Amino acid sequence: MNRNERQTRRELSVALRRGDARAESKANATYRGKSDVSVTRQMSRPIDRSGTTALNASQAPSIGSVPYGFDLADDGATLVPNESEQAVIADIRSMRTAGKKLKQIAKALTERGIPTKTGRSARWSHQAVARILNRTPWTGV
Repeated sequence: MNRNERQTRRELSVALRRGDARAESKANATYRGKSDVSVTRQMSRPIDRSGTTALNASQAPSIGSVPYGFDLADDGATLVPNESEQAVIADIRSMRTAGKKLKQIAKALTERGIPTKTGRSARWSHQAVARILNRTPWTGV
């Protein structure tokens, strides 16, 4: 993207935030045929009074993945504890409290055949163990 395109994008963005009706048609004409489809989609969203683009619940993006130890409820937004994964987290905590290193914990989980959250691999990494320990509240060493 060259300097003129960036300037045009900034000007259109400001005009759209102000609620300028002509800006939307100009944005569609400016970016028609470009590979950046998200620009047109973003600029054609309704604008609320605070100047941010308004999203309804069906348009809201899902951010990240479901953390280990939880599942998504039927509503698709609420986290519900997964009992079997919560038991694994308790085992991880107890191993860490007993003084095991992260790599030793990961190796133990792999040897026991405990699947990871994605299920693509039964091989645990020490980074995954560290994320679980850092994310979940506990009273350890």
